Amino acid sequence: GKLEDLDYDDSPTSMADLTFCLPCDLVDQVQAKPPSYKHLHTPRYSPGNKPPRDEPTGNICQCKAKGYKRCGEDCLNKMLMVECVGSDETNTKNNPYHNCQLGSECGNRSLGLRRPAKCKPKREQGKGWGLVTINGVKQGQLVQEYVGEVIDQQETENRLKEWAKD
Repeated sequence: GKLEDLDYDDSPTSMADLTFCLPCDLVDQVQAKPPSYKHLHTPRYSPGNKPPRDEPTGNICQCKAKGYKRCGEDCLNKMLMVECVGSDETNTKNNPYHNCQLGSECGNRSLGLRRPAKCKPKREQGKGWGLVTINGVKQGQLVQEYVGEVIDQQETENRLKEWAKD
């Protein structure tokens, strides 16, 4: 209908007297900073949820034997998506996970040397906070290692039920 046909309540309350409040979820979405967090260097497992460590395979890349100065794309470990460990000075007696003889010259040690891509937190509308790379990454390059709380399926379901209550 027309504006004059609308039933208008001419009570003393005017539009200027009404309080305006943003919806809570919208307020959360426009926060300027990510929520507080604690830096971790190793995964945190729920009690009784830690997986057993894989046994050493005994495979050692042949990069040094082939005369390579660095482990690259044709390194056995890199092709198997395994990080190189060890050097000339270490051997299987000292470290059963030893799988490379190049040591500090190896190019397949990004996790062990903590060399992930540079990232920064970013809010993604409707998704929450995440990380984006600052300088981009090349195909096959390590972005980040997941280091955080590792929970089992039961704990996942419990938390989802709790969050649904909110």
